[in-house]
Amino acid sequence: MLHFFLRRRLKAFTPAPKRIFQSIIGGGPDSSNSENSRKYRLRLVWGFTFIELLVIIAIIGLLTTIVLASLDKARIKSRDAQRVSDIRRIQLALQLYYDAGLGANQTNLYPTSGGLGANFTPTVLQTNGLLTQTPTDPKTGNQYRYSAWPQTSPIYYHLGASMEDSGGPEMGNDIDMEYQANDAWNYVDGKTSQPDCAVGGGTDICYDVIN
Repeated sequence: MLHFFLRRRLKAFTPAPKRIFQSIIGGGPDSSNSENSRKYRLRLVWGFTFIELLVIIAIIGLLTTIVLASLDKARIKSRDAQRVSDIRRIQLALQLYYDAGLGANQTNLYPTSGGLGANFTPTVLQTNGLLTQTPTDPKTGNQYRYSAWPQTSPIYYHLGASMEDSGGPEMGNDIDMEYQANDAWNYVDGKTSQPDCAVGGGTDICYDVIN
């Protein structure tokens, strides 16, 4: 009997969850205003109004766009930094080749470039153990463009890599040697928008160096 009595008393003093929820958000289904009653029921079922959901979706979309744009810029900067690093590695290998007298007849020469449009980094650098692997562009996979002159016994070279950010800080530290029609040796255009620094005009996206 005591157990039954306590259960009835506890039930009488325990507010229903529905009433607690009504007291938090205000109003309720018994409101005299039918429009308020309908909004209350929507909020009770979904937790958010339709307008609130649209605002949340719009904010998520905006944040996603901002994050993706930032990631894309970061990837471009990373690839351009890799290209500059590759060019410097090739430069070091070229200088070691020259200093070691690995040119024709054991002379101090740079590797030949093999004619117009030759792709690209001399393979003899890898053959002689000066590069463990021939560097390639991190996006296209192409080798970097290289020219040497005089063609048969090169003592100069021109080396370039196509960048993605024409306004990057590296672009202020290269040589910007342009192609000239009478320069039969030079197949690298230091002020071009062509892929792999090939001969052509346009915005300068070629990071180029000489010895």
